Amino acid sequence: MATQLSFTVIASAIVFNSESAKQWVRDNYYLHYVALIIGIALMCTLVCCQRHARIVPRNYILLAAFTACWTYMVAGFTQWFEPDDVLMAITLTFAMVVGLTLFACFCKMKLTALWGVGAAMSIAVWPLFIFMWIWPSKILFQIICFFVIILTAIYIIFDTKMIMKKLELDEYIIGALMLYVDIV
Repeated sequence: MATQLSFTVIASAIVFNSESAKQWVRDNYYLHYVALIIGIALMCTLVCCQRHARIVPRNYILLAAFTACWTYMVAGFTQWFEPDDVLMAITLTFAMVVGLTLFACFCKMKLTALWGVGAAMSIAVWPLFIFMWIWPSKILFQIICFFVIILTAIYIIFDTKMIMKKLELDEYIIGALMLYVDIV
């Protein structure tokens, strides 16, 4: 997973700091949709057909292709934002992931109630996206960001717990995929 995140950060930095790369991404914006479709297909292949996630080197190839698709999308999206906002998001995400991973590793209490909270928030956030699209507002944007951060935190905790307790040793590709998707 560290390799996936490093690749994403490096590619995003290259696009973010190069005007020609920014322009190329803007001119070929349709490739975001291609990367999204291919990435979802690869994710479904790895998660739903788990035999592909267990066969070396096929599992590494599929995970690398998925990472390339998601990296292209992240690198393309970051170029639309201010550098300070991107740096702040990276720093806060890093701190959140480290803290939540430590919490998940050392937490002994049952977290089953959070499943309901996570499901409710997953459903409740969609109308906020629609309202934001119809009536753009800075406050509504901040409310959406708050809910998405809490929801992501719940996913990171649960996925870390699941990797530790439920995934078998040869399902490391699925574990890396789950956490990478949560973080990105």
